[in-house]
Amino acid sequence: QEHIGQQVTFDGNRLDLSALLGGHQRQDTVYLFAEIEAARAMTVPIGAAADWWMAWWVNGEPVYDTLESGNAGQDFSVGAHTFEANLREGTNVIAIRVSAGREGFLLVAGIPPAERWEALLQSTRDRRRHARLRELVSAALERDEAGQSADARELLLDAVGLTQPDKPIALSLRLRLGESYERDDQPNEARAIYEYLLNGPLPGWARPVVQMRLAQTLQAAGDRAAALEAWTELTQMSNVHPKARVKAQAGAAECETHN
Repeated sequence: QEHIGQQVTFDGNRLDLSALLGGHQRQDTVYLFAEIEAARAMTVPIGAAADWWMAWWVNGEPVYDTLESGNAGQDFSVGAHTFEANLREGTNVIAIRVSAGREGFLLVAGIPPAERWEALLQSTRDRRRHARLRELVSAALERDEAGQSADARELLLDAVGLTQPDKPIALSLRLRLGESYERDDQPNEARAIYEYLLNGPLPGWARPVVQMRLAQTLQAAGDRAAALEAWTELTQMSNVHPKARVKAQAGAAECETHN
């Protein structure tokens, strides 16, 4: 059955499509269109729910849908599904597809509760940050493989800025930075990174690893007194792997021999 397009008005945040159309059958579908004027480009929050499936587009771009699961597990409130829409300056066209369920045929839409919007914003920021982090690390690896180690380090430093200091990814990136400085014979820069890590929070397994990197860097730079101290401290750590302990003892002995 087809219906002629008509202007409709929400009752508050609710549009009862079954009542509007004089009944419904499961999977009956309508498309709703609206124009929104924006004084400038902006991002706006939208909260919605449908009985039973819905999909949203803004200026022809898909922004959200429940086409796979419908409204399963959610109530029919403005806070059920929260998403954001990017509006451009001037006229914007919003299109909504709603398909009926067994029990009803309705759409609820409006501004979501503040707490849901804040949660969405944080989630969006996290997704964008992780995506940017992946881009930077991937680009850094490509530069490194191409022999452009200085450019790779700049990208890694940018990536470090997107991480939280106590997260494993931050440790991994800084260790890679240290390795890069070591390869390019820049021991002072590598030393600064390893000392920074040792002075901060580290998981237990990582401290011996960083300590060994520091000792090796100091010894390669010819600072045998500092290297001896670093090797000795490594031998005294309780969670050092036996092979690493033997290597630390050998490093300390070599430093003592040449002092």
